[in-house]
Amino acid sequence: MRSILMTGALIGAAMAFSASAFAADDWDLNHREQWLQERVDRGLQDGSLSADEGKHVRHDLEDIHEEQVRLQDSNGGELMETDSARLEQKLDHVARQIHWLKQNNDEMPPWPS
Repeated sequence: MRSILMTGALIGAAMAFSASAFAADDWDLNHREQWLQERVDRGLQDGSLSADEGKHVRHDLEDIHEEQVRLQDSNGGELMETDSARLEQKLDHVARQIHWLKQNNDEMPPWPS
């Protein structure tokens, strides 16, 4: 009986840990957009990103966010999995195009590609 309780407790603890670890590693669209925006802001402040490049990236991020809102509105507030995947690919593409991010590997997006 004791081993069943211990096993149950261990399984419960493992499930709780894996759920919290997943949540910490969950890079949804909004989180990715925010991360990129913060990096652009930092790059503009420290001069590692030109004003033109910053403007271009902000425009791309705005377009992606507007598309996300349109898609959610057309689907009852939810984003279809295929739409989400396509928008994530667009954000990844934007991140790869920023020369400043390419030059600073430690500043590359932390989400899995």
